[in-house]
Amino acid sequence: MLESVADHLAATKQRGGGSMVDRLVNIFPKQQVHPRLLPYIEEGYRKAHGFYLESETNPEFSIFKGLPCWNSEIEKIFNEKSVSSI
Repeated sequence: MLESVADHLAATKQRGGGSMVDRLVNIFPKQQVHPRLLPYIEEGYRKAHGFYLESETNPEFSIFKGLPCWNSEIEKIFNEKSVSSI
């Protein structure tokens, strides 16, 4: 799952660095994701967002600069997907 998150981040950056948050809010809800994978995908995006926050002060994480991956909207989407898969 972490590799999948990394692929999404790389594709976003390659396509001009558009908002990962926008992609997750507008595209992810339409995707059919196996319910057992949701916690791992969520964890991956939360970790990537942590690296994004670290990139603000640490040049070692510059690949994540400008790519926030988590906010309350995304959390709501993951919660809705989790509930609807029960």
